[in-house]
This record gives sequence, C-alpha cells and structure tokens, in this order.
Amino acid sequence: MNNYYFTFGTNEHYPYGINDYVEISANTEAEARDMFNRVHPPVVCDFLNCAFVYSEKEFNSFRDKYYKGVLPAERLVATQGRLVDYKDNIDISDCDINDIGDELSLDFGIEMWNDEAYKVLYPDLDNLPDDAWVNFYIEAHPDFKAIFFVDYADHIEQYDYLLNDSETEMFKDKINEYLLAKEDKSLDEFIKDVEKMSSDEIFERNFEEDDIELEE
Repeated sequence: MNNYYFTFGTNEHYPYGINDYVEISANTEAEARDMFNRVHPPVVCDFLNCAFVYSEKEFNSFRDKYYKGVLPAERLVATQGRLVDYKDNIDISDCDINDIGDELSLDFGIEMWNDEAYKVLYPDLDNLPDDAWVNFYIEAHPDFKAIFFVDYADHIEQYDYLLNDSETEMFKDKINEYLLAKEDKSLDEFIKDVEKMSSDEIFERNFEEDDIELEE
C-alpha cells in the first residue's frame, strides 16, 4: 500500500488546521480520496474538504520544512475487499436504519442488534480493543453496495461487504420503510430529490437539522 497526505488551509469548513495533515494508506490515490470523502464529506460543491493531496515522495520533499515533528492529525487505512465468505447460517437481517448519513453519497447508517451479524463483517470482533468499533453503511447510489469501517483510536480501516441478492433486497426494503416514515418518499424519489440539490443546499439542510436537534 502507498501513503497519501491531505493538508489544510484556513477555510473554516476544513476538519483540521493549516498546521495539520491526514495520512491515508491505500492502493491508489483514488482509493485514498474516496476514503477521505467518506470520513470528511465535501461541504462546498463536490470538492475535497482539504487544500492539497500529496504522494509520500511529494510530501517528504517538504515535510521537515513545514511539518517537522508533527504527527498526523488522523491516520486512515483504505482496505478494500471482503474479509469472509457469506455464511448462510448467520443472519445480518436483525438491524435497523439509524440515520441518513452523508446525503451527497446517499449513505445510510445501519445499526445491528446481533453480535453474530457483526462477526460476519469482522470475524475477530471479540478481540477488538475497547475503544474500537465497527460501523456499517449502505451506499444506495449510484451503485447499491455495503461498506464497513473498523474504527480504532488512531486509524480507520475500510472494507467492502459484497451483498448477495437476498441481503440487497432486504436492505432496500428497510431503507424504503425508513424513508417513507422519515421523508414520506421512497428511496427512488429520495435519490432524485438529492440529485437535484447542490452541495451547498445539502450542507444547509444538514446544518438546519443539526440546529433542530440541538434545540431539542
């Protein structure tokens, strides 16, 4: 894997400051950018929420001048691929949709109530440190797929989970049920509405929803 470095300026939307950087290990820069977008979604148009992206060679050429002795503010690992084959005797259907995630990519957070289901995603679940956890998301558009993260104190690992046909239909049904209750529209209708919105409009909507939650 290669290391890629994301640096920041003074823009108030950036997750870190001008003296910080994020290190992402990935097979390609495209995978690193995808990982960064998932953790720190764009807030202005579709631009990365950082100033610059560098390869390790590029970053090392000026690292000592600007970042000498500075550890990365965050380390992420974009690990692609499924950990285990699908096991017919373990059911991941015991779950709820618990939020609408980053609406730019139409991610839906999944909350499972069955530890055995999480072990399908991460067989070594029992050996995770106390401060680590597994997050599972369905990305509904443009391709319907599942992604999960193993979130450690100092880095995040990302994996693809290859849905079989029955899992795909099950999650589509659950997301439709969730959206009909929360948004009064189907998944297809929700996707069409979000596609019409600009990134700024989505950011403003999320900001307004956060304000409502804080007031309550």
